[in-house]
Amino acid sequence: MVRRRDLHRWPSAVCVGIATLVAEMKPLIYALFVTVWFMAMPARSEGAGGGSYEAYWLTNRAHGAYVKLVLTRRPLSDMPTFSPSTNQPVSDCDAVIATTYARDSIWNVDQMPFKPLAGVEKVASNSIVISGETFACTQANPADVLRLLRNPMGTIQIHRIYGPLSGQEEPVRILAERLERQAADRGKAKDPDARNSRSQPGRPATNGTSSAVGSRR
Repeated sequence: MVRRRDLHRWPSAVCVGIATLVAEMKPLIYALFVTVWFMAMPARSEGAGGGSYEAYWLTNRAHGAYVKLVLTRRPLSDMPTFSPSTNQPVSDCDAVIATTYARDSIWNVDQMPFKPLAGVEKVASNSIVISGETFACTQANPADVLRLLRNPMGTIQIHRIYGPLSGQEEPVRILAERLERQAADRGKAKDPDARNSRSQPGRPATNGTSSAVGSRR
């Protein structure tokens, strides 16, 4: 039988027990917090929106050889209702736009060659209206875009005001690395046999040749 005077001791005993349990679980709670933190780091490194990039060329007669490039992690159809932030690095933007010369090099007149894509008024199947200007819109080959980011000077000699990436070297480097990882991930998804053969040194490749041990793409 529980004595009446013992009932008054129970609350303090329960509090002591809870405090002891919490003290014992502190290392586990800390470890869980650290694990979640590091798991979230890759997602943060991909920028605010995350997701895969799509690329588009924008052309019209008024701009001639100066072709615009759009990189976006949002569907173009969302852009008329999307309000981009203008105070963040372009590597964190969901959609950016740059001007190229003949798709061969990046044109830079203000040390901000890439800017948040803003002013989109209308998007159709093969055209887009930005700040009152209508552009023909065609999807870009990711390999061509990656080449452009890795070799922004291009091959056509033109007079320049600034270097092609002057003022934004680091953000553009981040964009290029993301596109490279994206291309590699898509390649693995399309060719799982090639991925498996690379992960097992010595296993014959799918084309009949032996995979080189330690080879890297």
